[in-house]
Amino acid sequence: MGMVAGYGAVASSLRSVDSMTRPRAYVTAHRVADDMEPRFRSIFQRALASARYQTVPLADLEAMAARKDMDGLLYAIPWGEFSRVLYQRMEQAVIAGIVDSAHAHARDLAVGKRVTNVSADFGFSFDKTNPRALQSAARQAFDLIVDLVEGSKQAIRDLITRLFEQQGETVQSIARQIRAHIGLTRTQSGALLNQRLSLLEQVGEGALTPARASELEDQYRLRLLAQRAETVARTETMRASNTGQQLVWQGARDAGFLEPEQKRIWLVTPDERLCPICAPIPDKGPVGLEEPFEDGDGNLQQQPPAHPHCRCTTALYFEDS
Repeated sequence: MGMVAGYGAVASSLRSVDSMTRPRAYVTAHRVADDMEPRFRSIFQRALASARYQTVPLADLEAMAARKDMDGLLYAIPWGEFSRVLYQRMEQAVIAGIVDSAHAHARDLAVGKRVTNVSADFGFSFDKTNPRALQSAARQAFDLIVDLVEGSKQAIRDLITRLFEQQGETVQSIARQIRAHIGLTRTQSGALLNQRLSLLEQVGEGALTPARASELEDQYRLRLLAQRAETVARTETMRASNTGQQLVWQGARDAGFLEPEQKRIWLVTPDERLCPICAPIPDKGPVGLEEPFEDGDGNLQQQPPAHPHCRCTTALYFEDS
C-alpha cells in the first residue's frame, strides 16, 4: 500500500477523497479553478454575443430560408470570426490559469520540501512566457474551439432541417431561430425547439398569449446558454488548473526534487455525481507523470477532466518507506 501525498497531508484511501482527507493538491486545484471560472464564463458569453451581432442581416437569412438554402444559412454565421475571438481571449485566460495554478502548486510543494524560494531552489519558474505553459494553453484553446464550433454547427444544421420540415414556420421565424440557437449543443438546441413547439401548441389552445409564449421561450433559451457557459467555464478551468499542477510536478522532477519515476494517482469525489467514466480509474493504480490513466470507457486520459463538469484531480503517490 502506498501513500497519496498532499504535500504533507496523507489520504487514507487511494480510491477517493472526502472532506476530511482531501490532499492539498486536490484542494488547491479546485480553489484555482473556482477563482478562474467567472473570467472563463464571461469570455465565452461575450464571444457568443459577438457571433450573433455579426451574423448577416435578417433579411438575407430570410431570403436564404425562402430558397431553402441550408448551406447558405449555416455558413452565414461568422464561424471564423467567432473562432478567432474566442481563441484569442481563451488562450490568454488559459495561460493565466495555468500560471496561477503552477504558482499555487509550487508553493504547496515548497512547503512539503521545506523550500523557501521556489524559483531559486527548485531551479525552475513559471510565467506567461514559459514554453510549456504556452504550448499547453494553445493546445487547450484550439481543442476547445474545434469542439465548440463543430458542435454548434451540427446543432444549427439539425435545427434548419427540422424547421424546414415543420409546418407553419415562416422564413422570418426560421431566420430568428437560427440566431437564437448559436452556441447551444445539439441536445440543447433540440430541447429549445421542442419547448417552442410546445408553447405554440398552448397558444393554439388559448392557454397562452403569443407574447407570453415568446417570453417563456426566451427565458428558456437564456437558461440553456447560461448552462452552456457554466459547463465550458467549469471544465476548462479544471483543465487549466490540472495542467499547471502537472507542469510543476514535471519541473520539480526534472530539477531533482521528485524521483525520476515519480507516480501520481487519480482522485475522485465520492458522491452521487461520481460517474462510471471516472469511478474505476483509481482502482487501476498509480501511473507516471507522463503516463496516461485509463478511464471506465477504456479511453486514455493524460489528466483530468475526463469529461464535461469532471471534478477529478490527481495527487503525487509515494511508496511506503
